[in-house]
Amino acid sequence: RQGRDLGNRGRISEPLCQLTPGTLVRASLPILLDEQVFHQSLVLILQNDENMTVGIVLNRPSSSAREIAGTRLPVRFGGRFGLEGKGRPELWFHCNHHQMQEAKVGEPVSEDGTNSTFWKCSKEDAESAIKVGLANPEDFIVVEGLSVWNKNPSSTPGVKPSPVEIDAFFSEVHKGGIGTVWKLLLAQEPLNKKNAAENLEAANAAWMLSGDAAWMLSGSGSEFGHHSSDMQTKDEQRVQSLAYSALDKWIRLFLMKP
Repeated sequence: RQGRDLGNRGRISEPLCQLTPGTLVRASLPILLDEQVFHQSLVLILQNDENMTVGIVLNRPSSSAREIAGTRLPVRFGGRFGLEGKGRPELWFHCNHHQMQEAKVGEPVSEDGTNSTFWKCSKEDAESAIKVGLANPEDFIVVEGLSVWNKNPSSTPGVKPSPVEIDAFFSEVHKGGIGTVWKLLLAQEPLNKKNAAENLEAANAAWMLSGDAAWMLSGSGSEFGHHSSDMQTKDEQRVQSLAYSALDKWIRLFLMKP
């Protein structure tokens, strides 16, 4: 199944054939009725085999925060799944940071460790890197929970497969745009009522730039999440608007503390 990418002026997304660890993908279809978190999401793939695909959502900060070196970093909702007997894991990441990669702060996400854009580390690794001057607190992203796409239900009992099929709804982000996307994500803050709209705009800006920066900068739309183009039908625009509104409500309900 192929889907129309509404963030790329109607271009058709190619199916995902090589979901290797370290691949960044973007939702390329409106997601309205199930798994609202994935609408206009950016997902980093951590594992992909014959049984399941495991990833984390990067652009969904919550109200929770972790303090490191006097800076509060938002804890991002990576997904609703956890590790058996351990709950939803807390994961720390840095990206495109050559000094930390050369110093081996953590471990590469990619199976090709010499060419990995994303690196996974612990909070202790991050604190040590900051202490010796290799990094700043703002160089790290904190994620809690995993997203799982189950391919073989018999091999993983109890894991309900996501109705949002990753091959049908997601397309790969070109490596050349990852640095800009990461900088936008780092600008997000712990979620609260005052900055909710700003945080969502930053998430959507990162999502759009992951697909086609030129389209966003052309001024085709006046508001994040409510863009239209000549390639979209009125029905597509309506579905996109409804999906965006549903995402906004989901974030305020599940990620924002009252």
